[in-house]
Amino acid sequence: MELTIPDDLPTAGVDIPVVEACAGIKGLGALTLAQNRLSPGFLLFEDHLEYKVFFRRRVRYSDIEEVKGVSQRYFNRMRFIFRSRALTLTIFLFSMREYSVLADFLRRKGIAVQTKN
Repeated sequence: MELTIPDDLPTAGVDIPVVEACAGIKGLGALTLAQNRLSPGFLLFEDHLEYKVFFRRRVRYSDIEEVKGVSQRYFNRMRFIFRSRALTLTIFLFSMREYSVLADFLRRKGIAVQTKN
């Protein structure tokens, strides 16, 4: 099933399938403190997103400073850097197509997404 994100999101949100979610420390790059490969979560709503590494967290799109990503054939990662938090979120996606769809959605929300190929 191909990922699509509608312009008008349902009130229940849109579930984005992710391979893994990791929490890290801002300024330390790819170093992670915690990771979840068993039951990671990533949901998009109209004005915020929710993610789960170990606990569910809610972040308004306006609190996202930038997203740094890598999109290659077998490696698709996005790292979210937040304005008011010392932690970062890194998610790993299944495909380049899913990466592209999510990056386009975040850009429409006014978030800077930097992608390396």
